[in-house]
Amino acid sequence: MLFRGTKEHPSAYELNLAIEELSTTLDAVTSSDSTVFSLDVPGANAPKAIALLGEMIREPVFGDMDVEKRIIREEILEGLDDDEHDIDPDDIVRRLLFAPHALGNKITGDLDDVEGFDETDLARHLSRHYVAGNATLSVAGAFDVTAVRAAAEAAFGELRGGARTASQAPQLAGGGNRFIFVHDEGSQTSVRASFPTFGERDSRSPVLSLLERILDDGMSTRVHRRIIDEHGLAYDAFGAVEFFEDVGALDLGASVAHDKAPEALEALLGLTAELRGGTITDGELDKAKRRALWDLETLVDEPGAMADFYGAAALLEIEESPEDVAQRLRAVTISDVEAVAEELLAPDQLRVACVGVDEGTRSAEVRAVFEGWTG
Repeated sequence: MLFRGTKEHPSAYELNLAIEELSTTLDAVTSSDSTVFSLDVPGANAPKAIALLGEMIREPVFGDMDVEKRIIREEILEGLDDDEHDIDPDDIVRRLLFAPHALGNKITGDLDDVEGFDETDLARHLSRHYVAGNATLSVAGAFDVTAVRAAAEAAFGELRGGARTASQAPQLAGGGNRFIFVHDEGSQTSVRASFPTFGERDSRSPVLSLLERILDDGMSTRVHRRIIDEHGLAYDAFGAVEFFEDVGALDLGASVAHDKAPEALEALLGLTAELRGGTITDGELDKAKRRALWDLETLVDEPGAMADFYGAAALLEIEESPEDVAQRLRAVTISDVEAVAEELLAPDQLRVACVGVDEGTRSAEVRAVFEGWTG
């Protein structure tokens, strides 16, 4: 709704026109625990861009709510079947990992929730979360520092007061429902094998980042080599870590022919067993470090990435520079990675979600792989 106008630019068209006249387009990303609004503009336009962001946060008009609800409804329907059942495998596996905590909820919400919201709800949410103590403004690139500071003070200096939103980490104990097979008449079965992890604040987060790269950081790494090059099970497969403040998730996934779902899950779990079995090589870790360090080095050439880095660090109250992260990455040893793999990739922490045609004994076969996995 913040896209739909401000007091000075009272419609979505007028607001977006003002933004696009600065040679940019407003981008926003909502994740489970934060929202980021970003504008990439010529340096001379940075003060005007900041002024427009300030308008959006300070004084939105919440116009055309019925129109926006229809748009969000269409977005939600993309993850539902004809009977309005969830069929998004990533949403489903997050529910297995974190429910009933809010991290287990869909980012888009449910249809009934969206229909029930009104302007009072939005205003209450804005006044609670979009406040000075719960936000950061990050600017990176070539710009006039004096002009940008003045623009920031004018745009955000009188932002609503308020404290950082308090949150409680979910309980990550094993148990509960850890397997689900959702029937869907698509052309493939989506397979997800996921493990809860520690979060961004944990001192071992660089170790987990390197473990992620050993799993999946190019076509020579383990996921692509095993699932695609060797077994030919999928056109695309992945291994990825998503960090939150206090917890995270390591996900393995692939979309495969329906009858290949049991084999795909077995292959994905085989990768985790190997990581716990002392198979990581010096060459793998060295390559993962080089690629991670190069990504940090190239931040200076990408103002948007630099703004993201420092903005996220400030929001989480983490005081470190790219060089600080680089030093921590350089210090990681194979023993560190093996210890993290041994702890996190344990059988009792595994969650499995599959979405596809449940024909004959297929879901039972997939469940048998899940229940029989001993790590």
